[in-house]
Amino acid sequence: MAAIIISADEIKKSLKDYDPKKSHLVHRQSTKLADKEFVEAVKSSAYKTVVLLSGGSASGKTEFVSEYLVNQDLIIFDGTLPSFEGAKIKIDFAKKHGKNIRISAIWPDDIKVAFAAFLSRDRKYPDEYFYKTHIDSRQALLEIVLSKNTAPITIYRNFFDQSGISYREMSFQNRKSLIDYLQTNQYTQRELLDTIANIND
Repeated sequence: MAAIIISADEIKKSLKDYDPKKSHLVHRQSTKLADKEFVEAVKSSAYKTVVLLSGGSASGKTEFVSEYLVNQDLIIFDGTLPSFEGAKIKIDFAKKHGKNIRISAIWPDDIKVAFAAFLSRDRKYPDEYFYKTHIDSRQALLEIVLSKNTAPITIYRNFFDQSGISYREMSFQNRKSLIDYLQTNQYTQRELLDTIANIND
């Protein structure tokens, strides 16, 4: 068996008006189609576990799926998980249909490396999209942890070495330590801009 992977970025490629250099122009359309595919997969698949990916653009989420999840019996939603409201809808829907659900958050160990990868992609977005997805996904993750109706969350930091990209699972003693970590690892746009401005350091 193999995972069912739902990705708005992959859906974009099938759209009539898709131009990789103007990928943002079909983002809303592809996102709606991905949400529809998610609903259908949860309703119709016998797979018992749903994985929601979280993390800003070019964090290495798709590579994480290919390395660790693709051969498992999972329904995987490959997106940034940019809002608490959107996450709650998916969590509630999956639970309503008897699915186990978990969130895998992928955080780049070096945001400058992630931004360089973002710029080198064939799919082009305005730089603001990079900032927004990293800010929003972290904020949403914190709100999910603080909510009553949550899902298990695992954070993986990625880093690059001579063998390529690797992932390290973060360990937390309890829910409070996870909350503390999330609260102290939020981004503001100013912080991202200041960090990325020194990309050649």
